[in-house]
Amino acid sequence: MVLIAISEIFSALISNFGPRCLQRRKRIEGQVVLITGSGNGLGRLIALNFATCGCRLVLWDIDEKSNAETKQMCEDFGAEAHVFRVDMSQRQEIYAAADRVMAEIGDVDILINNAGMLRDPGDFLCKSDDFIEKTVQVNMLAHMWMAKAFLPRMIERRSGHIVCVCSLSAIVGARAITLLKPEIVAEEIFDAILTNKRILLLPKSAYTLYALKG
Repeated sequence: MVLIAISEIFSALISNFGPRCLQRRKRIEGQVVLITGSGNGLGRLIALNFATCGCRLVLWDIDEKSNAETKQMCEDFGAEAHVFRVDMSQRQEIYAAADRVMAEIGDVDILINNAGMLRDPGDFLCKSDDFIEKTVQVNMLAHMWMAKAFLPRMIERRSGHIVCVCSLSAIVGARAITLLKPEIVAEEIFDAILTNKRILLLPKSAYTLYALKG
C-alpha cells in the first residue's frame, strides 16, 4: 500500500509539475469532445486544438454564425464537427441538446464547460436583476445541468473527462489579474487532458481548470 501511495504521489507530481517530456500522453483520436461556448475566443481555440487530433467535435454556442465559423475551421483540419445552438442559461435547452447529442453522435468522452459570461464587474448595485440571474445560470448552474446530463453515462462506462473552465476573478477580483493569452490557456487545457491532470492552475492567469477524471 505504501509503494502504491508513493507511486501515485510521484505520478501526480510529474503530471502537474514535471517537464512535458516525462508526462505520458494518451491518444484521443476518434473520441467525442463537447465544448460549450465554442463560437469564439477560448472555446474556439480549444476546439481547434482537439481538431488536430482527429476528435469528433460537438460545438455548443448561442451564436450560430460564429459557431459555424468554428465548425468550418475544425473541418479544415479534417475533423468531424457538429454544431448546436444552445442557450446555456436555459436548463431544458441543455437537456434537450444533450439527448440529441447522445442519440445522434454517441457518448461524450470529454466535456469542456467553457461557456461563461465575463464582463466588467463594476458596481454590483448597478447590475440589473436579469443580468445577475443570467450570470449565475450560465456560469454556475449550467455546469450542474451538464454534469447531470452526461456524467451518468461516464460513470456507467467508467471512462470520461469533465473539464470546467472558471475564473479566479471570483476570488481576487478581475482588476487584480493579469490574463494569459487565450492561445496559451487553450494549449494548457488540451495538454491537461492528454496527460490526465486532475487540476491545472495557470500562473498569472484568470483561468483555473478542474478536471474530473474517469
